[in-house]
Amino acid sequence: GQSRMKIDLSVLLTPSFHQSRVIEKDGSKFVVKCYEGLSGLKWFLISPAFHLSYPFVASPEERMRRELDFLTSVSGKVNVPEVMDFDLEKKCIVRTFVEGERPRTAEEYRTVGEEISKIHSLGYVLGDAKPENFAVSDGKAYLIDAEQAIRSDDVRLRGWDLAVLFVFASYEVINNFERFKEIVNAVKHGYSGIEGLARAIFDLRHASLLALMPPTYQFYLRNALLSD
Repeated sequence: GQSRMKIDLSVLLTPSFHQSRVIEKDGSKFVVKCYEGLSGLKWFLISPAFHLSYPFVASPEERMRRELDFLTSVSGKVNVPEVMDFDLEKKCIVRTFVEGERPRTAEEYRTVGEEISKIHSLGYVLGDAKPENFAVSDGKAYLIDAEQAIRSDDVRLRGWDLAVLFVFASYEVINNFERFKEIVNAVKHGYSGIEGLARAIFDLRHASLLALMPPTYQFYLRNALLSD
């Protein structure tokens, strides 16, 4: 692979339930992410279930290619970790570690909406835009997982990204409907032009995903987005 860092990948790259692990070198933290191993099995289950909704891939090679393409193409334009090294044979990358937490507050969700809006404007969609794939640090949202990202200007796929975000956010605040309302309005504020994607979010091909959202939450989301 490319060698910008002198890290012995062979010591680190053993099959694992966990796809990513944090290492330290010369006082800095890095993430080693390997695409083979048991954690990648989820994509073999998810891919067929949502094949009408998004072109998910399960293969380790393709997931690595997608993430490398995305991270190297958008670096400096959106908040993402920097790729330091990769090994195509072992299907692993080394990237910088982002010190941050997943979004919790309305303001943090606003920054996530802002970041997804920027990503879409650069001609990419994510496929897996759930809150835990973002880390908020110093008021900025960083996308830290992009292994399903592809180049596309398809409005429906942009809608899928936002549907994923809202469905997973609804479970983060499953017992706090007021918090969900705050999150929806924060994302609306952060994502430039979300009104134009309202119908794409509720596309029929997303019905199986949206059915996972509590009915009262989905009713509120529809009204908040489609009534404008």
